[in-house]
Amino acid sequence: MLDPQLAKAGFRARLVATVVASTGLATLSTTSTGYARTTGSFLDDGFVRGMEVTPTGFSHSAVEVVTDVQALTMTVRTTHPQQAAAPNRSLAAKLPQRRAFDGRVIEPVADTLMLREEYVPAPPDTITTSPRGGLTNESGLYIVTLFAPVDVAEWVLDAMGQALRRRFSGGTIIAAGSVAIRCTQRPGASLGQILPYETPGVAFRTVRIPWTAQTRAAVLP
Repeated sequence: MLDPQLAKAGFRARLVATVVASTGLATLSTTSTGYARTTGSFLDDGFVRGMEVTPTGFSHSAVEVVTDVQALTMTVRTTHPQQAAAPNRSLAAKLPQRRAFDGRVIEPVADTLMLREEYVPAPPDTITTSPRGGLTNESGLYIVTLFAPVDVAEWVLDAMGQALRRRFSGGTIIAAGSVAIRCTQRPGASLGQILPYETPGVAFRTVRIPWTAQTRAAVLP
């Protein structure tokens, strides 16, 4: 049988490593209100307003919230010292730092991104039976709900949702101990509508990832 804790751990490990947008290694500088470049494009790299970005190669490394994106400039919510352009720097937008895992009750707030996960297994189907241990087909959904402030929800929820759909595309294998969980292709990962949440000023979008796995039943005594 599939161990649900191992399955959740496998899905979660792939989830938290998702990169929504990235400059890759590039020559970047900082302004008092954000970042700048002379070649390439933050827009083409996929950055949008509302994302949380992690800087690498700068004198600071704290996660920052993007408030405006142009081709050659990016503005963030916080301020920091100006730094001249230098190579081998990067900016990466990942999934929200605020996360509700393992049934933790964390409510969204109006000015912060958030995600919530759900692991929903379906009843297993027996394929074959044998005293040596029959085969069982297990399936279910891994559900990620994304939350964002309403003024940036249209862009940031779409970017994160599309990144998750690519990350868990059909055929992707999730390791759960010795069991290989396969994300299905038909149906594949689907994106729900962007809708208002019950908390004022918050919108949400749900990503549903169907999966299947074959396991061997316990050997009969």
